[in-house]
Amino acid sequence: MTGRGLQAALLALLFAVGSPAATQTLSGPEFCAGVWEDLAAALGALGPANGTLAATTAPDEGCVIEAVKIDLEGTYTPDILADRLTLRGPALAWVQDGATSPDRLEARIDGLRFVVQTGNAQMDYLMAAQAGAGRIGVDLALAWAADSRRLAVERLEIDFPGANRVALTALATGVDLSSAGAAQMSVTSFAVTEVDLTVQSHGLFESYLLMAVGPALMPLEGDMQAAERDLKAAAGAAIAALPGASFPPASKAALQAVLSELPNPLGTLTVAMRSDAGIGPARLMGYAMTGVPDSIAGLAPVLDGVTFDIGWSHASTP
Repeated sequence: MTGRGLQAALLALLFAVGSPAATQTLSGPEFCAGVWEDLAAALGALGPANGTLAATTAPDEGCVIEAVKIDLEGTYTPDILADRLTLRGPALAWVQDGATSPDRLEARIDGLRFVVQTGNAQMDYLMAAQAGAGRIGVDLALAWAADSRRLAVERLEIDFPGANRVALTALATGVDLSSAGAAQMSVTSFAVTEVDLTVQSHGLFESYLLMAVGPALMPLEGDMQAAERDLKAAAGAAIAALPGASFPPASKAALQAVLSELPNPLGTLTVAMRSDAGIGPARLMGYAMTGVPDSIAGLAPVLDGVTFDIGWSHASTP
């Protein structure tokens, strides 16, 4: 799944529960049917979404959708499948009464996987069976404070097969979820002030990122080992040129250590970002006119007042 697709899915999950079309008085199965209908419509930006609503005893227990499938366009583009999607929290009550503050939303995805459709019945069956062994679990908890307009990612944990895991917490300011229109405006006004990220990789990079970034960086032919050395040399120089105020020596050393292990990093990466002003669209607005900077120095306006505490712990075995 591309980064763009993941971003669209998370935004759909966050904002679909507050859409005007959902502010009906519903309860029980009808309540959850309305929630899923709105979410499926929001996910339509990715592709047609289908799922089966599971029976629940009460709305406050959350809404459970089973056998979820998002059919992405393209023959060799992987479709997104999940055994179960569970949604709960006061944000869902906002869908029911249109008045409850959407101050909390929790979501869990069980059995998430990506299945390529080739059009060949035999290969489609085999690839679906193969993908079944790589099921992913996702656990997300969002909390919004109306008075301070702060949105906290209290928990985002992604459990991959094997000893592979991603955990993230974050805090953003300038987020207004008091209405659907205000939420849409917040997409351009928010600023992230805190991020804590842990990535445990024992095959994670190779399985999910290598084939996405490799073709864009590596030549089509020639000496691949020499090309890798050149890429690492350029990346190492870029790391060394990062501003020391934002990236202290220990953080640069950690990045260099990860770089040295690519394309097969084994260990745990930690990143802690802090910024009083925050990083958001306002800081990036200038680049919409000038384009992405072609040097580390050009990133200075984005990194001003931002600090990154980065660590890397090599572990050859889980």
